[in-house]
Amino acid sequence: MRNAFICVAVMLAVFLSWPFVFGQGAAGVRAAQPKTVTTASVQLAALDPAPPARISLTVPPPAPPRAECARGFRHRIAGCSTGRCRAALATKRDLCDATGNWPR
Repeated sequence: MRNAFICVAVMLAVFLSWPFVFGQGAAGVRAAQPKTVTTASVQLAALDPAPPARISLTVPPPAPPRAECARGFRHRIAGCSTGRCRAALATKRDLCDATGNWPR
């Protein structure tokens, strides 16, 4: 695993330093950028920003827990003796309350 990290670090270093060592360096990067951007600045100045519209989201209230889920939980929790079993049943009850079906 250590060798993989070393290999990745060397490849990243070579990839990042290649243009400066064998290319034109920072001048080549600067030459690729446009000299003037007058059209975009004129178009942006002409736009009149309107205030953003408010979005209202209506969320229905959560449904009450199903009686079948509670009944199944009480029936199964009686047979549990460990904390791990109780935690697994609590997770299954949460899934039952959310979906309406007791998970297998």
